Amino acid sequence: MSNPTRSRERTKALEKKASLEPKDAELTINLGEAYLREGRLEEAAQAYARAAELDPRTEFRALYWEWLGLVRETREELEQALEAYDNWADADPSSVEPVDRAGTLLVALGRWTDLALLRPQYERRAEGNSDLKLLESVALFTYVMEQLGATEDPSPMARAYAALEVENRSIAMRYLLGMLFLRGGQLEAANAEFLRVLELDSDRTWIEKRFSLGWRASSAWLMLGRIARLQGQIPEALQHLQSCLQTSLDSLEPLEELVSLLVEQEVYEEALALLPEGPDALEMPPWIRRLRTRCLLGLGRVEEAARLVEPREPASSARPRKVPGPDARFRARLDQAQAHLQAGRFQEAYDAYASLGPARRRPPEARLGMAQAATGLGRPKDAVRQLEILVREAPDHAEAWSLLAEAYRQTGSTLRRRLALAQLEAVRLGPTPQTVREWLAPAHPQSGVPGLGVSARSLPGEGNLTVTGVSGAEAAAHIAWTWLRAEAVDLGLPDPSRCDVHVHVRALGPIPGATELLEEAPVGWPLAAVEPEICGEDVGLAVLAALAGALELRSPSGRTVVAGRVDLTGAVHGSPTLVAGLAQLREGGGSWDRLILPRTMAAELHRLPEEIWTTSDMILCANAAQALVHLKEEEIA
Repeated sequence: MSNPTRSRERTKALEKKASLEPKDAELTINLGEAYLREGRLEEAAQAYARAAELDPRTEFRALYWEWLGLVRETREELEQALEAYDNWADADPSSVEPVDRAGTLLVALGRWTDLALLRPQYERRAEGNSDLKLLESVALFTYVMEQLGATEDPSPMARAYAALEVENRSIAMRYLLGMLFLRGGQLEAANAEFLRVLELDSDRTWIEKRFSLGWRASSAWLMLGRIARLQGQIPEALQHLQSCLQTSLDSLEPLEELVSLLVEQEVYEEALALLPEGPDALEMPPWIRRLRTRCLLGLGRVEEAARLVEPREPASSARPRKVPGPDARFRARLDQAQAHLQAGRFQEAYDAYASLGPARRRPPEARLGMAQAATGLGRPKDAVRQLEILVREAPDHAEAWSLLAEAYRQTGSTLRRRLALAQLEAVRLGPTPQTVREWLAPAHPQSGVPGLGVSARSLPGEGNLTVTGVSGAEAAAHIAWTWLRAEAVDLGLPDPSRCDVHVHVRALGPIPGATELLEEAPVGWPLAAVEPEICGEDVGLAVLAALAGALELRSPSGRTVVAGRVDLTGAVHGSPTLVAGLAQLREGGGSWDRLILPRTMAAELHRLPEEIWTTSDMILCANAAQALVHLKEEEIA
């Protein structure tokens, strides 16, 4: 007899026994476990609920909330699942599992403020507790919060070492140390920790599910490949990435990393062979098409590359709607209708305008003429009907708003008349022209803020530097200022020691409904509760541009994005977060006329959204001096 058959028979026997002894809590729990083994989650949760009613002991109530949360989560009733996990945490205040479940779900939902509110739960459970799983969870929680910009004390590294004192073979903590060392630039130490992870996880079964981290053996290979790449050990990097690709069947990240490395090494044939092709490739992520384009260009196959990046019409079988155009016949009929209107023949004018198109596809001239004729006929409600449709289709039509306000007056709609008049004034004034006086830079991609605006002003002084605005820009500003003071003469800049400069860096957020403008980020931005790090290293080049512009009393004439890290020698570097930051800036509504990036980003351009790297006026510079030359050329142009 097969195992599933025996399992069903045992469940039926338990159901029969439970019906005979309905007040036996232990029996009801056993029935719930039997349901779980068969994947009958709803029935399992109901069994645990009955057990909790029969015997309100902590473990029964905790089991009920645990499995109710699981059932709700599998059914994607996420708010109800979070409520169940909260109740589970209250029922079992010593267990870290419900807090971990809630934290993982909050990360998946992107609810960072609510995630920060779990801190007291972890702190209460950690007091005087040396349980390994709890220590691991607290260390991982602090790591996630620090990634979001919070300042953790004790630090994630201290927490990780505390957990390793309890169990030196903790795979999760070894991986965490590897990530922390890598973030701090300690490549050899990070490499050793990731190798240790692979050694401890010899059967390749470990996966870190807490906080949706998804760490596993394949991602350890990926980290080893990235470290080798940073160290310039290309053969080792290729070997690690190939191992990752062989063990990771559910992620395209190792494929992207491997192919981008091959492209960087100009091994185009091999890189092209790894990428999907044919009709299926069009359904894959955009980076595949971008990488294929790079490979084809590297092989001189320009025509094939052009086909991949040329605009494609959306897949739709519907024929585009034909809008009546100003052809000779249409113009003649429109002139005739207008002649009737001017002669006071309002009914004939109304009928003539109405004949210019079907009711749902009437051109603006026809709707306006019908409204004017209806007004002449003393039918303001008919005029309102046509004009309300017209201002929806053409909201900047001043004559339509004026006539609509009059029609509302005639129908006694005082409030609507006031609103129409207010909109008429707004349309007549038009948008307020905005003068760009700052350089744009990407924000840290995990801050939730799309971008940064960097401006500077100089005044007579003694070479002092003041930095205001969002935190995190001070170090980049002082490095840029030091380099400028040393190189000002060679760059043809005014003497920095004879002036003081004030640099201001502000957070930019999208204007609701806008697609191109960025405005001041509102107070209480999504991560305000955890004080996110908004400025990353990539703000350095923008700060340098602002400082140099302040010395020469000039500001950018257009929207210019300047991104990259500047060191004390004037070299310009990319950072691991630069690509993600630029993509976030574009998605947040950022637009620009020119994009200046470090030349070291050349191999990573395929990661940028296609509209950036194929259409923008993009300049790559090897050092700060080259960047300033391009900025001056922009001003001259």
